[in-house]
Amino acid sequence: MRDAEFEELAGRIDGIGRVVAMLIADLEMREQLGGDRFCSQLRSYADQRGRYAEHQKSAQVIWQIADELDAARLNRSAGH
Repeated sequence: MRDAEFEELAGRIDGIGRVVAMLIADLEMREQLGGDRFCSQLRSYADQRGRYAEHQKSAQVIWQIADELDAARLNRSAGH
């Protein structure tokens, strides 16, 4: 994969991730999604995926997303 192709793919993935994070935050603030429970489910799913070598990177990313969602929720609750 050439650098330009990698950057294109990385940019698309980052954009999708940010939109999904914004959607989750919006649902949490409207109290239509329990963020703690959702992140717990993400971590459980990541643990299941992480059992397979070919999915370990995916599992790491899912854990990271759950951590970032928790941090954002904590930041919002602190009034920042």
